[in-house]
Order: sequence, then structure tokens, then C-alpha cells
Amino acid sequence: MSEYTGMEVNIPKATGMLVALTTAVFAAEAIFPSLVDRFALVPSLVPQEPWLLVTHLFLHANAMHIFGNMFALFIFGSYLERIIGEKRFLALYFSSGILAGLGQGFSSSVPSIGASGAVFGVIGMLAILTPRQIIYVYFAPMPMIVAAAGFMIWEYLLINSPDNIGHAAHFTGEAVGVLCGLYWRWKYMRTEENEETDRPTEEDAEATLE
Repeated sequence: MSEYTGMEVNIPKATGMLVALTTAVFAAEAIFPSLVDRFALVPSLVPQEPWLLVTHLFLHANAMHIFGNMFALFIFGSYLERIIGEKRFLALYFSSGILAGLGQGFSSSVPSIGASGAVFGVIGMLAILTPRQIIYVYFAPMPMIVAAAGFMIWEYLLINSPDNIGHAAHFTGEAVGVLCGLYWRWKYMRTEENEETDRPTEEDAEATLE
């Protein structure tokens, strides 16, 4: 199990790869605009083209869309990857993104693109693993768990709003992250806590020597 030991200069491998690849695909969209039409998530096409559940994660509508997602992925993804490791991070990212795409497809038949469902999954898991970590939302400091809970409530309330934003994907992705975080705490952190409890103290050692 990886441990996060403070600020590090190097970007974790998986996070850096995802940011670089997604940015490269966005640049390619300018040269080949048909990429969006071909690889966007179209709910009705998923049974015949299931790979769309993955490809849509690398497509973005405009510069602000990709900047918001990649900035959040860089900040939260770097932190989470150092805690759970590269392979588990990638599994969480793509699981959240794929299930977020399915969630969006159940709520709307409109094609969708963007990595936000996967990014919300990262936020959801990180909120469970580091609930008291302070983050800033619109310059207001708050614990990670409070911010994540606010995001989930907000996205759930707006699922049916006609604003062309994938609120169902955001909500579903974060829900997946929360569930993964709860499983991680149950499986790994509980084991660590038990090991700490069972470890002999200095007093125990002295008593044994006596």
C-alpha cells in the first residue's frame, strides 16, 4: 500500500499520463473535429459500441471544459494516487468514468463527452480517505468531506435540469468513488489500525524484560 508523505515535486505516473493523453486528444479534436461525433457517448449506441463508455472520457467541448477537469484531476488525482497506488487509481478512475457514463445515459439520450464523471469519482474516494483535509471551494476553506457532500447534493438536485451539463454523470461518478473509499477504509485502514493496536508498546517490552 502506498503512503502519502507530504508534497512531492513529481506528478504521479497515472495522473500525469491521463492529463497528458486527454490534453493530446483535445488538441487532436481541433485537427479532426469528427472525433467528437465518432467517439462521444451516445446512449443508444452503447450496446453495439461499448468502447464509447471509455472514449468519451478523453473528449471535451472547449478549453474551459478540459481545463476544469484536468486541473481537478491534477490536484485531487495526484493526492489520491499517492495513497492508493497507480493500478488502483486507474481502476477507480475508469470504473467511475464508465459507470458515470451509464448513469448519464439512463437520465438522458443526449450524447455526452468529458472526464468529469471520473474526476468526481476521484473526489468521492479522496473525501472518504481524507475527510478532514481542507480544500478551497470558491475561496472558502472547508473539509474535504463537507465539500464532497455538497457536490453530491447539488448534482443530484440538478440531474433533470436543462443546462447541458452531465449532472447524473457527476453524481454517479462521485457515488462510485465514495463506495470505493468506504471499501478501502474497511479493508486496508482497519487492518492498519489493528496492527497498530496489536503492536507491543515500550511499556509492554519493559514488563516482558522484568
